[in-house]
Amino acid sequence: GGDSIRSIQVVARARKAGLSLTTRDVFTHKTVAALAQLATVAPESTAPADPDQGIGVLELTPIAAQLHEDTETLDGPVRRYSQHVVVRVPAGIPLAELDAALHTVVDHHDALRTRAHEPSPGLWQLEVPAPGSVAGVPLVVEADASSVRDLDSYADGQAAAARVRLDPSAGVMVQAVLIRTGATEDTDRLVISAHHLVIDGVSWRILLPDLADAVAGRALEPVGTSYRGWSQLLVEQSRTAARGGEVAFWQRMSEGPDPLVGTRRLDPAKDVYAGRRSLRLELPPHLTAPLLSEVPAAFHAEVNDVLLTGFALAVADWRRRHRHARFSGTLIELEGHGREQLADDLDLSRTVGWFTSAFPVRLDVGDLDWDELWAGGPALGAALKAVKEQLRQLPDKGVGFGLLRYLNPHAARVLSRHPRPQIGFNYMGRFDTRELALWEPAGGDGVVGTGAHPGMPLPHLLDVTPATEDRPDGPHLIANWTWAGDAVSEEDAADVADTWFRALGVLATHGARLGGLTPYDLPLVSVGQDEIDTYGAELAQLPGAPAPADVLPLTPLQQGMLFHAELADDARAAGGDDGAVDVYTLQIVTDLEGPVDAAALREAGRELLRRHPNLRACFRAREAGEPVQLIPDEIELPWYEEDLTALAERERAAALEAVTEQERTRRFDLRRPPLLRFTLVKHGEDRYRFIWTTHHILVDGWSMPLLMRELFALCTDGASAALPDPVAYRDYLSWLVAQDREAARTAWREALADVEEPTLLKPAAPDRVPGLPDSVRLEVPAELTAELDTLARGRGLTMNAVVQGCWALLLGRLTGRQDVVFGAVTSGRPAEVPGVESMIGNFLSTVPVRARLTPGATLAELLGALQEQQTQLLPHEHLGLAEIHRAAGLTSVTGANGELFDTVLLFENFPFDGSGGAAGDAVRVVHTEAQDARHHPLSMAVFPGEALGLRLDYATDLFDRIEVELVGARFLQLLRTVAAEPDRRLAQVDVLLPGATDGVLGSWDPTQEEESVGVVERVRTVAARTPDAIAVTDPNGSVSYRRLVELAGGLSTALTGEGAEVGTIVGMLADPGVPFIGGVLGVLGAGGAYLPLDPEAPQQRNAGLL
Repeated sequence: GGDSIRSIQVVARARKAGLSLTTRDVFTHKTVAALAQLATVAPESTAPADPDQGIGVLELTPIAAQLHEDTETLDGPVRRYSQHVVVRVPAGIPLAELDAALHTVVDHHDALRTRAHEPSPGLWQLEVPAPGSVAGVPLVVEADASSVRDLDSYADGQAAAARVRLDPSAGVMVQAVLIRTGATEDTDRLVISAHHLVIDGVSWRILLPDLADAVAGRALEPVGTSYRGWSQLLVEQSRTAARGGEVAFWQRMSEGPDPLVGTRRLDPAKDVYAGRRSLRLELPPHLTAPLLSEVPAAFHAEVNDVLLTGFALAVADWRRRHRHARFSGTLIELEGHGREQLADDLDLSRTVGWFTSAFPVRLDVGDLDWDELWAGGPALGAALKAVKEQLRQLPDKGVGFGLLRYLNPHAARVLSRHPRPQIGFNYMGRFDTRELALWEPAGGDGVVGTGAHPGMPLPHLLDVTPATEDRPDGPHLIANWTWAGDAVSEEDAADVADTWFRALGVLATHGARLGGLTPYDLPLVSVGQDEIDTYGAELAQLPGAPAPADVLPLTPLQQGMLFHAELADDARAAGGDDGAVDVYTLQIVTDLEGPVDAAALREAGRELLRRHPNLRACFRAREAGEPVQLIPDEIELPWYEEDLTALAERERAAALEAVTEQERTRRFDLRRPPLLRFTLVKHGEDRYRFIWTTHHILVDGWSMPLLMRELFALCTDGASAALPDPVAYRDYLSWLVAQDREAARTAWREALADVEEPTLLKPAAPDRVPGLPDSVRLEVPAELTAELDTLARGRGLTMNAVVQGCWALLLGRLTGRQDVVFGAVTSGRPAEVPGVESMIGNFLSTVPVRARLTPGATLAELLGALQEQQTQLLPHEHLGLAEIHRAAGLTSVTGANGELFDTVLLFENFPFDGSGGAAGDAVRVVHTEAQDARHHPLSMAVFPGEALGLRLDYATDLFDRIEVELVGARFLQLLRTVAAEPDRRLAQVDVLLPGATDGVLGSWDPTQEEESVGVVERVRTVAARTPDAIAVTDPNGSVSYRRLVELAGGLSTALTGEGAEVGTIVGMLADPGVPFIGGVLGVLGAGGAYLPLDPEAPQQRNAGLL
């Protein structure tokens, strides 16, 4: 509900209180709480960084250049063009004291000393001299109004007299009149008139407090950016390529129909101030107040958005009724304060000058059902949303138009082809006149008055200058209408004015219930208004009819989880296995002892949902565009209670486990929030089990201990728990969206170049239906853990690199490859995001780790290479796995399920240790256990500690427990090897367990006759009995048993000659059929073991097997 002028006041007052903010901060962060976290201590300087920066030639600002174009000469009507205010001052204040104080203010604000002259006809030159340039000029004169009855009219006359004394060429830009009221008033009046070239509405809010400080003898606060510095910045920006890119935008804005609002177009020779007509209307407080608060708040809008919506509706309706116009667009020239944050180091909060920006805006309220609109129906809300979005499309709030139209010669030639709009609109902001305070405006029409020479041309056919006055009975919207009396009838002007107030009345009455988000409110995603409205309609069907509070993007891992959920939903809809569990279900089971307050625990859960908006998220896949997560403004916590105390002890234990398992297997609908539920089970006297089940798409393992601590603190102390304000997950998503994805794609493309095939231990069918995973837990002995830690420290390695190296080598041995890829789950919490360590959400990222297992390299070299790879890729871990696949061109080398790997490694930095603790007064946490979620068939979690803990989670439909236990044992064996012999070459590292080969080779005795007959002997026996019988047939023909034995025998002899003996492994590359069968018999005949190589396989794979 705020406006841009108020944001400037907030910044100025914060600075006075010692805090540093920008207007951009105010509009971005909006709430006091958010600004309090952002604000920094302002520097204590009492002088500008460069005291002379405001002195010298002053560039014409766009608004001054527009005045120059409209009026040409300084000696004409523009000489008296001014603004004035009337303020209350202490009765009897000495004239000399007031004059000295005004001189102090003029010397402090450089623009107030501006000299304007014409060195040649039509050429304006502005220059700011040094302080003291008007020291000898009286700035304040005195007038006696003790016998005056109409003080307001008298003050207007004195303002006109002060205008006459202005002398821009001499630098006399300010004149004032001290009106002595005598006994008729308890305060005197001060009329201050300033030339419009050096003053605007915001500047008065700076000048008047400074004048009060000067009178009181207080030092004036320093000015940040000088007016001259600002004017130079505008000239520089007007020539930039980025600003030049706006020309087409402003062309489109000015093009299109603009039906007359009068009998003809504006004529500067005829339509002057002397012929203007005026009308003043007031909107009462009961209608004004909602326009300033409830309505803009409901639409996440500014006051100006609401006022301009009403104005656009009024003009469109008037044209519909009187001009029979069938289009809904209204072209106006909109004025703004112009103090935009065009540079990071800009501070205009205390700069006096004429900053006003003026630019064309076409406001289109759309094809409306007017009956529905005037009845306060949905069409009214749609109109406000449309106008708000159109205003948000203005680059830098429109300031660029003036830069291009008046300061850039090339752009000016293009934009000057379009005439200025017929209608002008300038909201002056809000003025507090409730208390008749000293040094504050005394009230009157719009508080700030404008004075002009009667012969000065009017800028528009129709103008409205609204302002809000806060009075004792509430806020009043005052609308001052002026129009060219010779071109616009009084009836038409009054009709538009009355229709505007009618539209504002309907907005005030009905607008708050029609509000909602618009695309501008959702900068992190690309969604249209229709989509937003659809989301709102879907949420409204839920209990409590929540509304969308935000729409956010997904992290890459969340996108993958949503994709798998959609696939599972499609499979069930097609008649697939409806009993399949969701492997991404997380569960925290906490056993409690003591008098648990169920109501308090439930309310604590509700407070968690209020504190962390992303816990309320639901998810939507979209036909066009990336998926989004939809955040309702509120949602009820799913809460369940079970009481098992009536059951027998044995039945009770079984029932407790059944409830736990049921919660674990019950799927979430990712479209229906929230994706979490609480279940409290009483299973004995003061014995409870608290089951928190959620979907992994919401949170990661890091978040869960943080949430549990918050939950128990809230349960104990309620909403008043001394918890820090949560850091928004949205901040991380903003960081994520801003990352350089192309640089990340390049980095991953280089890292995964030439990967030929996936590294899969258990290739799975595409239609696989996973069940609940099982786990094997192991512990690295404390002594070995210490040795590994010593190794890592001594070699400059992390424990993560040590673990990854051993896992890579194990994968290489298990798959027979020298180039392996596996997944590493990273925390995904970038250190550069403030407060990321305490954020709640899912930050995890699974990235590929590639290991080249060069046989001649040492273990230490492998570990170092992996650590270097991780360091190089760390800035790019934000890229999603699917996008990494595409960037690296790996979509053609993945498995049947699109997987590049099926094993994953992760370090658990925030494990649940199951230790006891407090969960409230007299309530003790007996045990906590987390059931994590895993998608990949085999993953190994590493738990840091004095003794490293290992947990291998495996898919029970692909692995059996013995297999996984063997993998774990071999991994431990590799850890022992790397700790003992880090410089051993990879080719010499054995992953078999001690004694694993004893039963195969150690007991072999070729002299001992076996009762069983070998394959070779059996073939020889058949050959002796039927030598000419067909033994093998393949596409190339057939061979007899005699020929097969001859081929095999020849090969056996050759192998023996090459040193083959019992136990020798012989690599065999042969086509199927005769060559293969003969090769097998030949190897076996030499006592060896054959290693089949596939002629169709990549050369690197076969080399790896050898």
